[in-house]
Amino acid sequence: FGFANYVLRQFAAESRSIADKNSELDRAIKGVQGMMRFGNYDSPILREALGDLLLSRGYPGAAKQLARIRRVGIVRIKSEAREIRRAFRSDSGRVAKLGALQKIGAIVQADLTNDAIQIKPAGLSFQQWSQPVLPFVNDTNKSILSFLGLFDELPVPVTAKTSADVLQYLLESKLAMQPQDKDMIVMLHEIEFVTAAGKKKKIESSLVVIGEDGLRTAMAKTVGLPLGIAAKLILNDQIKLSGVHIPILKEIYNPVLDELQKNGIIFSEKEIDLD
Repeated sequence: FGFANYVLRQFAAESRSIADKNSELDRAIKGVQGMMRFGNYDSPILREALGDLLLSRGYPGAAKQLARIRRVGIVRIKSEAREIRRAFRSDSGRVAKLGALQKIGAIVQADLTNDAIQIKPAGLSFQQWSQPVLPFVNDTNKSILSFLGLFDELPVPVTAKTSADVLQYLLESKLAMQPQDKDMIVMLHEIEFVTAAGKKKKIESSLVVIGEDGLRTAMAKTVGLPLGIAAKLILNDQIKLSGVHIPILKEIYNPVLDELQKNGIIFSEKEIDLD
């Protein structure tokens, strides 16, 4: 990962032991968290850096990672969380476990997510490709790594150019949506502004959409419905604009949002005083 690799290069950690590398990453994580706690906790650059360090460090259990992030105010638990968990438990009978991040952290530690270094796929099997992960395999993660196909003797795709390509192929093959599966779209817009009277305010606009099954997915709804609604509005002469436009005009987005609301796709907005 980018920032984690940068940190390790600064301390010449490539030649050090795994324990030394982890120690350097821990210090970097503490430093970034300090900047977020006492500086700009909502900085997208710092958030990306922290996420990169946490993934590269591979802490035991995603719960600890989430706790660290929550303490600096990034993760906000919404009222919809319980409803979402209930919906997934009752409809699909399974919820992704937080411990899953711990189990696949070995892939990150082994640098099998690298999208920069070129590989030679000819004659290369998944088992040979995944050799760097072996030092990180244990009783906790062995079954999931085997399920993902890291130890298969089958050849890697000949079109793969990097380890990231190979990993993407395995994930897409093994984790493809099944007919009974459901996806979920979560979106949060946060807009801070100052009024003409000098008051600081923030608008939070959030959206949660849960798919019905493997065909009627939340992704399909949120992508396809706006396009179909806009086409219908044009055909019914309700959008009278001509030429090419992006949907930032009220003549476009107001009727589209109204129609989306009828189909259960609703943005919830609230205004917060920051003074």
